[in-house]
Amino acid sequence: MKRISILALVALFLMSCTAFAQKTEYKNNQYNAGNIKTIVLVCNIPAQSSQNVIDQYMPLSYPDILIKRFSKNKNITVVKFGDLLADIYKTTGQNLSELNKTDPQLANNILGEWLKKYDAYLSVDILQYHLLPQYIPPATINMTQYRMVTVTNPYGGVSTVSVPYDVPINLPGFNTNSAAVELEFKLFDTKNSTLIFERKEDRVRESDRTNTADPKDVAKRIGESYVGDLLDKIHDDSKK
Repeated sequence: MKRISILALVALFLMSCTAFAQKTEYKNNQYNAGNIKTIVLVCNIPAQSSQNVIDQYMPLSYPDILIKRFSKNKNITVVKFGDLLADIYKTTGQNLSELNKTDPQLANNILGEWLKKYDAYLSVDILQYHLLPQYIPPATINMTQYRMVTVTNPYGGVSTVSVPYDVPINLPGFNTNSAAVELEFKLFDTKNSTLIFERKEDRVRESDRTNTADPKDVAKRIGESYVGDLLDKIHDDSKK
């Protein structure tokens, strides 16, 4: 009978499972966020970061991850920027995306007035979202096997027992990828453009022998962490 011991499984999982994270942030402690009820959310890939983002549709898909986290607070309503533009077009007939090409000042003025209907504006810049080459080196783990051994007890009785012993298993090295994600969040007051809560976070997650790192999972963790801390600030400030 052969089986991998629990310790071997733990070693197998941890052998290459590492992560790097770097975070900077600013919280405006002079700003009372307790009255924030509505937020406009926009995700963007800055032009200089485009080559570092393997999924150009992230600005369309990522807001759903953040909105799901926001939904844990039933008092907060989050509106996607695209839905806001659609609302402006439906109400005024103005296509701000097209207007911005010919008269950016007017487009900006119209947008500014509409944003004032909301409490805050959350901008998310996707600075990195890609894979990095990674090599997982060779390793050795122990596999537990059993052999039957005949033993004699002090009274002369003979019996057969199963005795475990370890057999080293050599695992080859192989090439894979790490996931690298860097996001920047900025929350502004829509009435006076006051910066409320800013965070820039860079994470690299390495693959291991059993799981391949996925930048989507890394981005989800970064976003959920930011939204969670933002909701905490809103909750705490509401008590002031």
